[in-house]
Amino acid sequence: MNTAFVASAPLLKASPRRASTVVAAPRMSVAPVRRAAARASASLTALAVAAPALATEGTGEGLGIDNALLYIPLLGIPAVFLFLFLQFGSSQDNEDFFGTIDDRRN
Repeated sequence: MNTAFVASAPLLKASPRRASTVVAAPRMSVAPVRRAAARASASLTALAVAAPALATEGTGEGLGIDNALLYIPLLGIPAVFLFLFLQFGSSQDNEDFFGTIDDRRN
């Protein structure tokens, strides 16, 4: 084990720097964008094909719901909270809080 470590010691030396410090301007290419778009398209296609099977969760029904009565709490509870939130929002004053601060004070 020690011989391998000693033998690799010259590899740990810093490589000499080149005298030239000229940096070339980066080339703008649309090829990476096209590759990314192709990858996104391929993965979205695969997800679109698999989505109906994943949504049924083995029941063969949408969202895995096999009883129509289960749609009532699924849709009803968020609808009640939305209604309550909209009622609360309509009763609030629309005065800007930060408009009442005196800007002349330090």
